[in-house]
Amino acid sequence: MAISEASEPDSEDTRDAQMSVNSVRFRRECILPSFEDISDLNRCFQKFSFEIRKVERRTLSKFEIDQTSGKLFLSNEDNLRASIALNSLQSLVDTNRRSHFSKKAPKRSKEPKKKNYTFQEKLSSNKEKREKTLLKRYSQKLDPALTFPCEGSLVIPSDELDVYEYFGGAQLALLNPIRIKLHCFIEYSPKLSLIHIRCADYIKLKEALRHASYQRLERSRLILHILNVDCSYSNTKVFYDREFILSRKFLPRRIHLRAIASHSSCTNGTTFEKIRTGNVQIMKNYILASLFNVYLYIGIVYVRVKIGVPLFERLKISENETNTNTVEDASKILLEKQTQSSFLRYLAPNDVSEKILASMESIKDERGNQVFEAFRTDHLTVVHFTLIDTQSCKKTLTAIWDKPVGRPNRWYLESSMKDALSITHCNLNTLSWNFYIKYGKPSRDSKAYSDFASSIVMDSNARIYFSNTSQIFVQTIIIKLKHKFYHITSGYHLHLTRFEGHSMGQSKYIDSDRQPGIQTYQLGQDTSILRYGLSFWDPNWDRLFVENQHRLSGSSPTYEPSLQTFFPKGIEAFIYHSQSITLQVASLANHFDGDQNIFEADNSISDSMI
Repeated sequence: MAISEASEPDSEDTRDAQMSVNSVRFRRECILPSFEDISDLNRCFQKFSFEIRKVERRTLSKFEIDQTSGKLFLSNEDNLRASIALNSLQSLVDTNRRSHFSKKAPKRSKEPKKKNYTFQEKLSSNKEKREKTLLKRYSQKLDPALTFPCEGSLVIPSDELDVYEYFGGAQLALLNPIRIKLHCFIEYSPKLSLIHIRCADYIKLKEALRHASYQRLERSRLILHILNVDCSYSNTKVFYDREFILSRKFLPRRIHLRAIASHSSCTNGTTFEKIRTGNVQIMKNYILASLFNVYLYIGIVYVRVKIGVPLFERLKISENETNTNTVEDASKILLEKQTQSSFLRYLAPNDVSEKILASMESIKDERGNQVFEAFRTDHLTVVHFTLIDTQSCKKTLTAIWDKPVGRPNRWYLESSMKDALSITHCNLNTLSWNFYIKYGKPSRDSKAYSDFASSIVMDSNARIYFSNTSQIFVQTIIIKLKHKFYHITSGYHLHLTRFEGHSMGQSKYIDSDRQPGIQTYQLGQDTSILRYGLSFWDPNWDRLFVENQHRLSGSSPTYEPSLQTFFPKGIEAFIYHSQSITLQVASLANHFDGDQNIFEADNSISDSMI
């Protein structure tokens, strides 16, 4: 390979050094492993031309190939640099040889063998191809104006369910088997909180809605959810948590858990009454199972029943292809008066609320009897402190006052309470209702929280004092004033609750922000809107149970409760009274507001705050 001439040196010293390198005096022959021929040597230099130039530049050397003799010469005036250059070249040559000998010999060309697929493999392969094709078709977005013979909507109850998490992202990937099997289009509308299904066959539509509701309930953490008991489309499903405490040991021989078979669309009250009666029996079984487990533990037990408007699945089926039933049409369901609110989320202006409170004693039942025996003002105050520690861990501490002065009577961390039972029943009779039991021992898992709780006190002017510490500070506070209790002839109580919520650092009523030291908050600042909830309970339900000595051994408890403990007049009577009262209160509120529906959904406060 011919050697290219060097460029013109920039300085006199560089020119002298270049002349010394190119002189014959410092030109020496390199003894390297022999190559096959001169062309092999040239190929090696061409392959590593960049690396060789780098070696020459760093060692002030020059490699030359004598094309006639096939010898390699090195020009360098310094022995050390010459040695470095030769070692570097030796490494390049060794690399070239290793890569050369590591190449596998080319295989002889043979005709590829055809793989013999079994019959089952062919079927499986064809099935996968068909499913991919179907999924691609039924996952595409459709024009809302398109008409389908059958359309249905599954309304998602308001229980803080993350729809995208439980259904596999925005594409609802967990519903793909339904798309493939039943050949239907499925989409989710976040604004309307419903899943809309379109297909060409009525039977497939019913099955798709059933599978979608099953996915929604199975993946959520509800212990029991009785769904969809209305006259237009009757289908009852019960889902039981198999991780229920001691369920494997005690429940199989005590509780019969079964679902009621689906009934055809009913046209008279007899069929509906049959469904309702059967559902009440299922609820009795589950309540018994829950109470049985609750009594294995010590601590506070909370039993509440929340009353709300029905949220249930409605079937919208076109009689012919000319009728259009789109998602926009389905939204009309949620605009109807009985479906505008979820469980216990009512907003009313303060003046309307005061009229409601003043007229409660005037409410009569269907027999003309007074619903409320009397009402009184109770000084029960509940404050939820959202606390953050140094590890950015957030917990809610709840303090409860029975009297409007002094230190709280009791406190507990929300995370220490367990859900023993949660029944969500849609449209049982006229309204939907939620029955739940929480239990647990007041937590003392950290001295930091005990120190904070000991600093909470209320003075006679309804000012709450509390102290941030070096370990935890208050982020937000939510105050519940359950100052209106109504005693009902059925033996249960109804309460109206006013809420106040403030974020620390944003309220002008807070003296300091996130700093150790005493802070204060004046109750009763938010009086423009009265947020109130309707719930029913027996005061005897809230009690501190004696520790059961047999709970650790796994044997039967010494005391097992009965339904009469919580429902002296039976569940049927409780349902009748609670729903009748709720309807009358709602009617009274709308009357005072000029027949306007003031019961609008309010999701600003969590369900756990009621």
